[in-house]
Amino acid sequence: MLGLSFRMSRSRRRRIATPLVALAFAACGFASAWARTPDDFADLVDRVSPSVVNISVARPGKIGDPGNSLGSGFIIDAKGVIVTNNHVVANSDEITVVLATGEELKAKVAGRDPATDIAILRVTPKAPLPAAHWGDSKAARVGNWVLAVGNPYGLGSSVSVGIISARNRDLRLGRYDDFIQTDAAINLGSSGGALFDMDGAVIGVTSALVSPSGNSAGIGFAAPSESIRRVVADLMDDGAVLRGWLGVTVQDPGAELASPSAAPGRGALVTAIDGAGPASKAGLRIGDVIYSFNGVVVTDTRALNRMVADSAGKRVRIDFQRSPTKRHYISVDVSTRTGAGASIKQATPPATAQLPALQSNGLTLASLTPALRKRFGVKDAVDGVLVSSVDAKTDAAGKVQVGDVLMEIDFNDVRTPGEAKQRLEASGAKPLLLAIHRDGATTYRSLKRASQ
Repeated sequence: MLGLSFRMSRSRRRRIATPLVALAFAACGFASAWARTPDDFADLVDRVSPSVVNISVARPGKIGDPGNSLGSGFIIDAKGVIVTNNHVVANSDEITVVLATGEELKAKVAGRDPATDIAILRVTPKAPLPAAHWGDSKAARVGNWVLAVGNPYGLGSSVSVGIISARNRDLRLGRYDDFIQTDAAINLGSSGGALFDMDGAVIGVTSALVSPSGNSAGIGFAAPSESIRRVVADLMDDGAVLRGWLGVTVQDPGAELASPSAAPGRGALVTAIDGAGPASKAGLRIGDVIYSFNGVVVTDTRALNRMVADSAGKRVRIDFQRSPTKRHYISVDVSTRTGAGASIKQATPPATAQLPALQSNGLTLASLTPALRKRFGVKDAVDGVLVSSVDAKTDAAGKVQVGDVLMEIDFNDVRTPGEAKQRLEASGAKPLLLAIHRDGATTYRSLKRASQ
């Protein structure tokens, strides 16, 4: 190649022929693999970006100084249905959707589901809108290229590209967490935008980022289409999401809690049972480890929660372990219940939100108002009663903390200070069992009754 010439014997040429041929084939294989890597996303961007919108939300603030926030969304129905994150539009006074053309449309919340942080908006367009279509997030693999389109910092439609970095991430934002992680840039204002695959299909709703500075650090998250599209369909049809309900509380077993022959960290350990629920009626008990649900291995509690949610109204088989040597199965008719906060009727705080604080068993109990949620970092998906103070001289000290949310007392949901006080002061021989939401997770504590 440098203009040099040399001679070699015929035998010498034969000896180096095979390595040269092999190298040539290897080079061709590398070139073929490299050719599958996208080198230009312009055509894809032209196809999908018109379906992504910017969202401006006015919220009540100080007198004469209304609060405003910006987010993203994408059109899923040409007639004017838009998907976004619930936290983008929660507690809003006025919502404006800005199309890719610059046209502004007033929008109304038509349904929301805090459990998955999804909301749908409706607008009235003058002509059919460019709609995106759902893809199969289950087929998406770590390493696949993805395209994120949103409205970072209110700058307008913006595109970033990256790969899927991980699957099944738990951010402890809710019981159905199953996020896709990507290194495509997701910044403030991108919430509610779309994550597209290379076929231009939506495989995720961009929802969160992890960053010490608040800016993209290459760790962004999207809720997968496999779970979101059913939520959207339910909200479009009924304004609410129906989920399956077993009437059990579960946690990951861990090596110290699992039955000796159960794989440590696998399955779901039953820690509480609603006596009126389907699981109790079918014979499930506290301490059972569920390892299979309708023929599918239960890897952890989140997997079980998602499977139960998707089985509303179905008869399923549950395989579980009750002792080191015995495994059992039961058939259960999964009940249904409306997802908390799913109905549009719950978009405004209920009247009970203004109830005064009450005291019981050393705890001061307050309703979860928007202001208290913001102060203590409690997500919309969490329902219960806030603990605003703890008497240091009572049994509650060291067990319950300020900022804890009491979700259940003795397996009964509590939603107001009055309900919590009634449960805390109920007579009984055994200590009370509290289900507490703390720092994004659920924990359990026992508490002496007032009479003990």
